Amino acid sequence: MRSASFPMQAQGLKDTPAAKAIDARHKSWEERMPKDKAGLWDWLTGLSGDEQAPLFAHCASFGVNALYEKGDRYGGGVTPHTVEQRITEADRIAKAVDLDMVEAGWRPTVENYLGRVPKRRILEAVREGAGERAAQLIDHLKKGDMAKEAERLLAETGWLPEPLRMADADHAATVHTTEHERDDAVWISKSDKLLEDAQRDWSALGMERLLVTPLSRFPQGRPIVLSEGILFLTYATLRSDDRGEKLSRVRQIVQWLGSDFDGVIIFDESHAMQNAGGKGERGDVAPSQQGRAGLRLQHALPNARVVYVSATGATTVHNLAYAQRLGLWGGEDFPFATRAEFVEAIEEGGVAAMEVLARDLRALGLYTARSLSYDGVEYELVEHQLTDEQRRIYDAYASAFSVTRLEPDLEDLLWSTVNVFHRAIDRIERELDDNELAQQRSQREQDGSEIKSVELERLTAEGQTLIERRGAFELMRDQAADEFECHRRQAM
Repeated sequence: MRSASFPMQAQGLKDTPAAKAIDARHKSWEERMPKDKAGLWDWLTGLSGDEQAPLFAHCASFGVNALYEKGDRYGGGVTPHTVEQRITEADRIAKAVDLDMVEAGWRPTVENYLGRVPKRRILEAVREGAGERAAQLIDHLKKGDMAKEAERLLAETGWLPEPLRMADADHAATVHTTEHERDDAVWISKSDKLLEDAQRDWSALGMERLLVTPLSRFPQGRPIVLSEGILFLTYATLRSDDRGEKLSRVRQIVQWLGSDFDGVIIFDESHAMQNAGGKGERGDVAPSQQGRAGLRLQHALPNARVVYVSATGATTVHNLAYAQRLGLWGGEDFPFATRAEFVEAIEEGGVAAMEVLARDLRALGLYTARSLSYDGVEYELVEHQLTDEQRRIYDAYASAFSVTRLEPDLEDLLWSTVNVFHRAIDRIERELDDNELAQQRSQREQDGSEIKSVELERLTAEGQTLIERRGAFELMRDQAADEFECHRRQAM
């Protein structure tokens, strides 16, 4: 009997359940058959009909050829007619035994199919097996990433490529596509590096990871083509204004959602919108672009449900200007008619007013906070005393302006020294955030190699250095603030 063989085969084919079953069956018959060929015929005739049938079927299976290959019209190889005839005969056998490749354990993977066909065919497969929505989730990916995601999306759909389907099977009937109500949301965060974390968290809730889609997929000036999902973007992207005929990012998002949108907008790390009202600790300043963009989005979508998420909602009451959806100011139906009245009342009430505000917001279900446990934590208060030399340097710096025309601005100049250290701390905080993300990414990529291990060690050491630098600048900032207060008292 002439058996067929693959000119090439997918990696791991011999380890599939079907291949293992064939191998086990072959070994079982091999053990039962006599070693001496002279006694083979007598052994065969001694088998009952119920025993002979499975043996003959096993042997005949090695001669079944369902291999599709391009026919040679010029006689140099197998002809197209021969290929067509072999597939027809294979289909007849498959129907006779009720062959189901899905039940046999076949699944489309990067190795056996998806990595060997063009992107167009990958999308067609996902569209057939998982629906149009799933195809839209991956149509922007590069081929390697697209094939990996397609493998995941098709894993439990029962989809088969045409060569593995029955000739008259209606495969489309296995694809479940139902009409659904559109469900959109917006997730705004501090860094685009947090996209993977957002997708991971969404997947942990049992949802499709790729529904969290980056806005960078849709260039400014072009409409957002997304039938459903969570649009992920950063505050830096949100603040992009109109550029000629290209609409601003805020207007681009509003056009996609519609002005009557009543879904969820999450402002993650919402303190990035601080100074939206244009007032700082030392007087009026220009409003931040990120804060203004956040307010424009909230104004344009009045029915949206807004969630503010932050470990530091605001360092001062002025910086709460972005949180207009808390319902604290805005008209007769609110506790305060304007934001200015709210700020004035809280500043006059001090810490007690802030505590009452937090209590009432929590009672209304508008505020929730998670407290850290300090059980078993020990700490030691370390106070650094300035040396005489350090005091002399600061005094000399202050006295240098006291006999000049800059003396009226002395207080602002001295306070700017504090701000220099404060801005350095902010910069280091951002670097620490990036370092933390890099460490998390490196930990996920650890594969036992020395290169990955050394990279993680480098990132860990870099993070420790940043923490030490931050501590040093915090000490210098606090000492500068103390000296500023000392000089201000002396001037009074």
